[in-house]
Amino acid sequence: MKIKSFEQMGAVLRATRLALNVPLADLAETLETSQTLLRRQEQGHSTVALKKLFATMKELGIEMHLSMPSTIDENSIDLDGKTTTRKRARP
Repeated sequence: MKIKSFEQMGAVLRATRLALNVPLADLAETLETSQTLLRRQEQGHSTVALKKLFATMKELGIEMHLSMPSTIDENSIDLDGKTTTRKRARP
């Protein structure tokens, strides 16, 4: 799967977390970070460092490709942000 922006990276993070049924609170605790930070990442909000990283990669012609866990259908991930339905991690 080719990733062109931090927004697409956020979509992948969220879709993967949901597909693996990992609650945001649990992930934040495991990573020793805040739910707010993770939520912002999933929503495609960026830091200056990420913006510079993607700009540098684009300028140099570097592409980022991700390998997804085998249990996740990468075709189901909305990289364009067109899907408005949201899924919850917990039933």
